[in-house]
Amino acid sequence: MQWKTISKKYLMKTPFFKLRKDAVKLPSGLEIDDYYVFEKLNAAIVLGVTSDHQALLKKEYRYPIDKVLIELPGGTFDPEKEDALAAAKREYLEETGYQSDEWIDCGVFYNYPTKDTDKTHIFLAKNIRKVKEQNLEVTEDIMPFFVPVSELKNMVLAGEIQVTGSITGIFKGLELIST
Repeated sequence: MQWKTISKKYLMKTPFFKLRKDAVKLPSGLEIDDYYVFEKLNAAIVLGVTSDHQALLKKEYRYPIDKVLIELPGGTFDPEKEDALAAAKREYLEETGYQSDEWIDCGVFYNYPTKDTDKTHIFLAKNIRKVKEQNLEVTEDIMPFFVPVSELKNMVLAGEIQVTGSITGIFKGLELIST
């Protein structure tokens, strides 16, 4: 069932991703000499909830698709330099100005494992509280906003939330909020 790697050649290396062209041999014996793989940074995203059951989401413009999307706050990190929980706490504080003392690991998920290597780590932050103002990167224009936790599922089902990691994080987090 597993493929055998014959060779790997890096075509591009940036601080955010590496593009590889692999030659592989399938279990059937077929050899493919141009299987492309993106080695991308991992991501950590957070479903943050206040003590009165308000979820903190964000609106952010996404240039590649030219749309403003509703998402869970979070960002990318290099797992060789930072662990997922530290990245989640850092990104959450930078993007929202909120923090929590109660973090629950909701699991690790793959977004597009056909071509990408990155993992998405999802966390639930309970009883969030504002401690400072946002500290955004130059490419970020993030508008945090609150919605009742009870509305999250309907927002997903209505197509208001379209980002795969955010959808997964919401459904995983909803199962753990009462714990």
